[in-house]
This record gives sequence, structure tokens and C-alpha cells, in this order.
Amino acid sequence: MNFDDIKEKLVAEFANLQEKIKESSIYNQLSDKYDNLTPNLQKTVFYGSIAFVVLILLYIPFSYYSQSSTYESEFKERRQLIRDLLKVSKDVQEAPDLPMPPSAEALKTQIDSQLQIARLIPEQISSIEQVYEKSTLIADSLISYITKVSLVQLNIRQILDVGSQLESLSPSVKMKDLFIEPNQKDPRYFNVTYKLVALKIPEPVIIAAEPEERPKKGAPPKKKTTKEDENE
Repeated sequence: MNFDDIKEKLVAEFANLQEKIKESSIYNQLSDKYDNLTPNLQKTVFYGSIAFVVLILLYIPFSYYSQSSTYESEFKERRQLIRDLLKVSKDVQEAPDLPMPPSAEALKTQIDSQLQIARLIPEQISSIEQVYEKSTLIADSLISYITKVSLVQLNIRQILDVGSQLESLSPSVKMKDLFIEPNQKDPRYFNVTYKLVALKIPEPVIIAAEPEERPKKGAPPKKKTTKEDENE
């Protein structure tokens, strides 16, 4: 069937449909009402019908375009999300493993050493103690212990230097809180409290190699098979 045959068939079906519409009672009623209208109203109805048909014809491609735009935006959002997840996964894989944190006593010794380097006098060191408290930033399952360092009569430079030194003690020890308040005896100085959290790092699992099976006493040693033995 060529294009001319298809065209003639469509024209015939359209003419047949048009005849059926004209023979319907609804069409006759609408036609009578249209004929009874004034010329101005007839023009209004005519152009309104054309506008309605045009809107329907335009709505179909517009709906497809709007839907495709929605799909495109969803695709871009998911693509960006996948890129972010891949980036985070790559960063996690490339991040160095954290070492085991020092014990509470070892950390206290390191803190004492850093405070001596900062040239703090004993009167400025109020206490260095281990405390037990909840943290809103770090889950309890990730905390090994918390050490509180209380110092008094520090100036701004000492606060910054001591904080920097405490932060650099170990990659597995993080500063959780820092509280600063004016000293009551001398408002020029400050009382400072540092809270250090030792993270709970899981110990690496070491799989021991299986020992080689030793021959039993009195048993003849195993002979190595060769190609000649296999042929026999």
C-alpha cells in the first residue's frame, strides 16, 4: 500500500466521520442554536472554537516538553548525587587509617609535657582529669575516653598556643569543647577548659598463616611426582 492509497483511505474515513457527526442529534441542536445567534455572537463562538482547538493542539507538545524537562532535572539531580557519593567513597578510601589513640595515662603525660613547653607555671594548671559525659557531636560507641584540661590565668596567646599543641598530640585525639571565661582575680586573663576526645579505633584483624603440615614420625617422605612417573 503506497502513500496515495493511505491518503485516500484517510480522506474517506474523515468524510465518513464528518457525515456521522452531521447526522447526530447533538450536532443538529448546536447548529440550530448557532444559527439563532446574532452575527457578533456567531463570530465570537467561531473564533473561540478555533482558539480552543489551537490550545488543545499546542497543549499536547507542551505537556511532552514539560514532562521531558522534569525528567531532565531529575536526571541531573541523580547524576550529581551519584558523583557526590563516588567522590565521598574515593575520599574515604584515600584517607589514611587513624592510629590507635594513646592510653589515658600516656595522654596525660603528653599534656604535661606540652604545658611545660608552653612555660605554664604550676599555679596556672588547675587539673588534668578523665571525665565521663555524653557528647552531642560524637556517638558514645566512637569515644574511648574524654580528658579535661583546666587552666587559669592565661592570655590570648597562651590560649591559642596550648590549644594548637593539644590538637597536634595525636590524629586519634580531637578537641571536643573549649570554654573560656574571664578570670575573677584579674580580668586581663582568662580561665580555659579544653576537652579532648580519644576516638575508639578498632584494632586491625591479623590473620595468622596456617602452618605447613609436617610429616608424621616414621612416615616415608613424600616423593615428588614427575612426568615419567605419571606416564608409568
